[in-house]
Formats: sequence, C-alpha cells, structure tokens
Amino acid sequence: GSSTSVVIDNPEEIETFDGINLYSHESDITARYKAATIAGRRTFIGNVKIGSIVYNDRVLYSPQNQFDVFPSENILQVAVTDGSSIEALESTGDRLYEFKTNITYIHNISAGIPDQFFLEKSLPGMGCDSKSKIIKTIEGGIFWINENGAFYVKDDPEEIRNLRFFPHKDEDDLEIERIKASTWSAFVSSGTIVGYDEKGNLAIVKRSATGSSTSGDVYVYDFRVQSFVSGKSA
Repeated sequence: GSSTSVVIDNPEEIETFDGINLYSHESDITARYKAATIAGRRTFIGNVKIGSIVYNDRVLYSPQNQFDVFPSENILQVAVTDGSSIEALESTGDRLYEFKTNITYIHNISAGIPDQFFLEKSLPGMGCDSKSKIIKTIEGGIFWINENGAFYVKDDPEEIRNLRFFPHKDEDDLEIERIKASTWSAFVSSGTIVGYDEKGNLAIVKRSATGSSTSGDVYVYDFRVQSFVSGKSA
C-alpha cells in the first residue's frame, strides 16, 4: 500500500511490428508475379499483380532474408519507364537485370539499402522476350539472346559482349561478325529456347521447341574456348 517509484535510466527499446518485420502491418504482402530472382539476400519480383491490378512494368523487393514477403510499397524506383512488360529478372554480382522485349535495364543494388539502389545502365536492342532465352552459367554470368545477337556478362556491365562477333576487331577497329546478322535473325524467333550444359559449360540455342523439321537446329557456344558450332536436325 505504500507509494514507491523506480527511475529507469536506460529504458529498453520498444519493439514494434514495423521494426521487427521491416514493413508496415498495413502493407499488402501478397503480390503475384511473372518474373523473379534472388540477389543481395532479397527476392526481386517483376510484372506483378496486387489485388486485381496488374503492374507489368513494376519491380518489388522483399525485406532482407524474408524471401516470400513483398510489401506493396517496396517498389524499385527507376529513372525511366517505357510502359512495356517485364519478361524476366536475373542477377549477377551486385546488379539486377530487368529484361524487356526491346531493352534491358541494369540496376545497381550494391549498397544493400533500397534508398541507395539506382538505375546504372540501359541497353536498347539488348532486350529479351522470354525467360526461356536466358541462362546462368557456372561462373555466375548471364547469357541471353534476341534477334540481334547472343549476349554475355559476368559482372561489369561495361564488359557485356555480343558473342555474334569475334572478341577482337579488324585493323579499322571494327567488330568482325562470326555469324551474319541476317543468318542469326532468321534463326531466332519467339519459339527459340536456350539450354545449358553445366558439365561442358555450353550454351545451347535451339531454333524451336516445336516439332517442325528444323526445330532441332542448334547453335552451341562453348565458354571455355569462346566459340560457336552449329548443328542441323537429323
């Protein structure tokens, strides 16, 4: 029945839902998506549906180490938008690659803090219209194709190569084609797919997944010797 008081000099911090989970309790965290990849201890998803609304040009990211939670406010901010649909997401090093049909955007996520993510580079003409045209190699590099060529990057975006050209240039400092543009564009279509032989470190570009007489035609790129070979359907 006596009145006493205690002075707490160093009160414990109050734990809140937001502080523990890194997103608001009011957030919608149930987005659906068509493209996804993991990078920097987060999952990034693209071409998302929140409720009944589709945002085909939006990328969301999860809180770190919570790979299946996608707060609707966790939007990867970009400096530009073209309104076209995201077809695939992939990552290598500290970069997130956002693939659209006619362009690819490279986001630098090296800071690990969403406020410091930024759009590092845009690659017109280096887009991709399907996840089935993209592979990840055992070295961690990304290989993808479109009607303009076959592209490869391991880490530095400044070192992206179009493998349709030889790695060296001629005496006039011009790139030398090893597969003509007309030959390549006639080979690649919406039905073309890419596979990967991990043991041989080979990218296998197959003309089509259909049952046509030429669907078994292939180009095979050997990463060890940096060369293409072609094969015809039997």
